[in-house]
Amino acid sequence: LGEKWGLTVRAGVASGPTVLGVLGSHYKMEFQAIGRTVNLASRLQGQAQPGQVTASLDCAKAAGLDLGGLAPEQAGLKGFSQPESFVRLRVTLQE
Repeated sequence: LGEKWGLTVRAGVASGPTVLGVLGSHYKMEFQAIGRTVNLASRLQGQAQPGQVTASLDCAKAAGLDLGGLAPEQAGLKGFSQPESFVRLRVTLQE
């Protein structure tokens, strides 16, 4: 994406309970996703480098990803009392 469109993308992925719904007043309503899982995904995105995907270790294992050779990392993330474990996924884009 970077070379062709001048865009860089990074993503954070987590799984777990999430609250979904419409929040706001009748003047301005927005569909929102809130909760620990959403916050974790956002914080993991902040750990990713451009062009990279980071996933919580629990999410990666639950998805059955082959983590062969990927060393889990830990980071203290804002809003979390304990360091969170995650992996940096190898992403291959095909056109």
